[in-house]
Amino acid sequence: MNKEEIFKNIPYIKAYRHDITDSFDLYFGQNKNNKNNCLIEVKGVAYYNCETPKAKSDCYRYYLELEMNNQKNNKTLVILMLNPSNTFPEMNGKKSTVDGTVKNAVRIAYKAGYSKVIILNSFNYIDGNSLTAIKTTKQSSTEINTKIISNVLKEHKNLMIAWGTKVRKRDKNSILSSIWDIATDLKIYAYAWNKNSNCPYHPASRVDNKNNGFPLTKFLTDKTNFLKLGILKQNDKFDLVLKSQIELRRNWTK
Repeated sequence: MNKEEIFKNIPYIKAYRHDITDSFDLYFGQNKNNKNNCLIEVKGVAYYNCETPKAKSDCYRYYLELEMNNQKNNKTLVILMLNPSNTFPEMNGKKSTVDGTVKNAVRIAYKAGYSKVIILNSFNYIDGNSLTAIKTTKQSSTEINTKIISNVLKEHKNLMIAWGTKVRKRDKNSILSSIWDIATDLKIYAYAWNKNSNCPYHPASRVDNKNNGFPLTKFLTDKTNFLKLGILKQNDKFDLVLKSQIELRRNWTK
């Protein structure tokens, strides 16, 4: 998407464009020797509120788009996670880098047959520690973020939500309410569902453990499909629900 489309109806915003590149294996860790392993090369753009983006410095990432050069189709997956971490352009002699969580999100999209990802977040303050980020982010940036999400989803209809257990209730409600009117046009997915917390799993490597049943590893190595989600509305509150449970609930999207 171009800058005008991303920031449509958001006046007086300063957004700095930076190129992002990196390469990494589809499989990693104990699965790096998988016979189907391959190198994923990504290239794309990110928009920040600062000319020299870095973590924990009142810097926000509004938008990240990455294309995989070894996929032949033309399918885009929008991925909505918690907050940005350490994905940065080439600066001060250091190469451009994509952080581990974004790599895992790309791996999921690649395995599902997509050639491009657009990474958005429930709030956009850059900090690898989501708990300190939540305390630091500004309310005004949250309003901008919700508008960006709405703009992107008017153009791209495949959405994977992966914000995990730490998403703030106000952020979740604001985002889901903003897309409620177009939700019937969207295909909303989770790569795995946390039954204990009743929410989609986050793709961070720390989540991929025995207690959680290794959701990321299972998706990447098994013949696993996306789980279909709907949006549940109860009065002025919004939440996600598995489509497989939809017949038990009312006021849901198709």
